[in-house]
Amino acid sequence: MIHYHFLIGEPHREIRYCEEIDTGLMLSRGELLQLLRSTGLEAHFLTRGLMHGRGLLVGGKVGAGWIV
Repeated sequence: MIHYHFLIGEPHREIRYCEEIDTGLMLSRGELLQLLRSTGLEAHFLTRGLMHGRGLLVGGKVGAGWIV
């Protein structure tokens, strides 16, 4: 869980304080793949993702074809 705290300043107005709590989605790679597949998507994990050392989960419509 991540807590964000914001101070928002606008001309001719009082400064406002806002807080947001992000609970995130804490699932394993296998759980994420299963979740994508349960919606009818063809799901893959690409070990060479967009950033070094991180993979990429990809889901697509079955029969739409893949370019990997």
